[in-house]
Amino acid sequence: MFVSHQWLSRHHPDPKAQHYPAILEAAEALCARQGLDPESLHIWLDYHSIPQENTTTKRLAIGSIALYAACSHYFLACAPEALHQDSRPPCKVDADTYLQRGWCRLEQWAFMAINGSAQMYVFDSSLSQLSSRRRWIEESVNVFNGHFTHEADKALLVDVVLGLYGLAVIAALDPSVAAGRHLSRGKGPQHVPQQASPPLAGPQLIELIAERRGLIFPRQHFGDLVDRLEAELEWGARESECLARESTSPSTTYRAARTARRTLDHTGSPSHRTCSV
Repeated sequence: MFVSHQWLSRHHPDPKAQHYPAILEAAEALCARQGLDPESLHIWLDYHSIPQENTTTKRLAIGSIALYAACSHYFLACAPEALHQDSRPPCKVDADTYLQRGWCRLEQWAFMAINGSAQMYVFDSSLSQLSSRRRWIEESVNVFNGHFTHEADKALLVDVVLGLYGLAVIAALDPSVAAGRHLSRGKGPQHVPQQASPPLAGPQLIELIAERRGLIFPRQHFGDLVDRLEAELEWGARESECLARESTSPSTTYRAARTARRTLDHTGSPSHRTCSV
């Protein structure tokens, strides 16, 4: 389970332990809902899952946050009412302020691009499915309109957002790359299929992005990169369809994107989730 949350101070995510009990309650509620053995639930939480002492490895891990989110089985937005400790007096933060954070939006999109929204949850006063809150889905893809403590972070996220969009396009062009994902439930080894039609999947995500294209990919950051990526992937998809009849190979970009998408889906299977934090 990937835990996404708004930090409650500048240098420590939860200095007064306000989010900690909420994360525990949410994890217990998720296990009860999914029929999971709590001992089998592994949690990714930024402050504990990212190296804090070594600056180089810390920077590399932060740059990989989207990948961690994409490879997780479940997504939890932990957003109960709390107080941010750096303001004087401490100001209230909640689900609304969480949703405004650019990094939090990126984490949501990363999970959604690979897994859809069926296994995304939000905990404010209780656990609920994020897909029931349409505004959350719509806002999560507007990463560059979110609030960043450091505006320079936006430039670092261009490649990340472009890559996530490419993976979503691949799923829409070739649904077979996202087929066959399973969830592990209960204490036994039995695996049951993930629901076939999640609330938001590849094609619906592409439609949502198309409606807000100018906001999601601001020209000052992306230029014509999105147009070029789409053209390359669409051409690669057409070439791939002809591969059985001709000796033409699909484009390098398309093959790389499709392979990455399949690898992420394969990595997301229960048998490949062996690391706990």
